[in-house]
Amino acid sequence: MDGKIHFQELDKIAIFVIILFMVYLFRAKRRHSTRINNQNQRFYKPPSGLGILFAKCIILTIMLVAVNTLLDYSENITAYETEKCNQQKYSHKYGCTFEEFTSEDLAKQIDGFLMNSEVGTGFEIGDQLNHGNSPNGPWFWLYYLLGGMVIISGFRLANKRRKQHLENLHAVEENLRPIIRKLANDPRGVIEGRITMPHPVTTSKPSRKDSRRIFAIYFFSALISIITMMSFFDFFHQINSNFSMSIRHNDEALLLALMALGFTISGHFSVKYLSAIYPGETEQIAIPQTMTSEEVSTQRNNLDNPTSARDVLEELANEMRATRIESEMLRVQLN
Repeated sequence: MDGKIHFQELDKIAIFVIILFMVYLFRAKRRHSTRINNQNQRFYKPPSGLGILFAKCIILTIMLVAVNTLLDYSENITAYETEKCNQQKYSHKYGCTFEEFTSEDLAKQIDGFLMNSEVGTGFEIGDQLNHGNSPNGPWFWLYYLLGGMVIISGFRLANKRRKQHLENLHAVEENLRPIIRKLANDPRGVIEGRITMPHPVTTSKPSRKDSRRIFAIYFFSALISIITMMSFFDFFHQINSNFSMSIRHNDEALLLALMALGFTISGHFSVKYLSAIYPGETEQIAIPQTMTSEEVSTQRNNLDNPTSARDVLEELANEMRATRIESEMLRVQLN
């Protein structure tokens, strides 16, 4: 290529960079479009089971790639320290003075693994960045590993809340079965207080723990996307200094772009699952409201006046209407 870069070599990188930006730009809009109105309230629908499975497969694949890269990096460190220890100036009769990652001290092992800037993972894209942000170092892949654990924990937390809500609904349905038998012999038992209804299941909304997990997912998504873009910009900067791209560079750029995009997609599904709001019983049916203070005072005033036949018929009609609403409510709950 003689030091010149052709647009055909940057097609794959440009496409995935554009897709990555579009995912962030339209994330809020897509999340807003999943809202549905139900009796003046808004509920976030959880993702489908196929979407959750797809997101889990993506994030597990990304974590597997990160673990494999870190294992290769640890082997490179071991070979590097072994070579240094074989040199005369680092060896003496008591051992090797250069030994860190290969030592028996845990503190030295961690320090030698994270802070050794002489050994890399083999990535040339972004290798000029500092040790903590370069894909050629361990920190970049540890971000993927930690972020993947956060996303997986988000799926587990959201699934636990969903199962708990379904168990509560099932428990209420079990308690309603004997009450239905009582209502067959006493239709007005609930209204007159002889039959006690179970407490309705309230709406399941994201808790503070869910919100903290969502924040952590957004944090790692932004961190990984920013570092990936910095790696690309650093590589583009090297192109101007008589540097030519090869097939290996294309493969590395494609891998980094796919991993960043896949991490963002998996994080989106996890956040959507954590943000889901499941309606309770109070949102499913219309419960008759209690009388206001004005209605109570009106009834008290009517007690002092003579009762006519028309008033009696109206009162009977109101009672029949209330009984019909109550029976309809119980029928819907039973279904």
